Amino acid sequence: MTGAQRVEDLVAYQRTVALRNAVYDITAGGRIAGDPGFRDRIRSAAGAAPRNLAEGFGRCSPRDFAGFAMIARGAIADTQNCLQHGLRERYFSRREHEVAWTLACRAMGSTARLLRHLRRRGSRR
Repeated sequence: MTGAQRVEDLVAYQRTVALRNAVYDITAGGRIAGDPGFRDRIRSAAGAAPRNLAEGFGRCSPRDFAGFAMIARGAIADTQNCLQHGLRERYFSRREHEVAWTLACRAMGSTARLLRHLRRRGSRR
């Protein structure tokens, strides 16, 4: 994180954006069109992670950023829950689910590492 000048420099942010984009792609049509409430829910969950990382990055302290990173982790977990439900309902293919699930797991790991880093920096004060 030392060299991050912009939120786009953070791997966690890049991975949450990739997850958001994949979710938007797999929810653009097909059976999910018949359930706009669910489609909106999974899109909102996937979009919340990069939004919260961006807002946290703009805060003045690692402690504040860590709070937003925790919210982003929750949004990723919510996205994973929606992915499981969407697969069960056959809103998208198993392959689409696998791709999005892998992106979600990578985003979760990167965000967890970012959170650990921020907590270490925040405790030095």
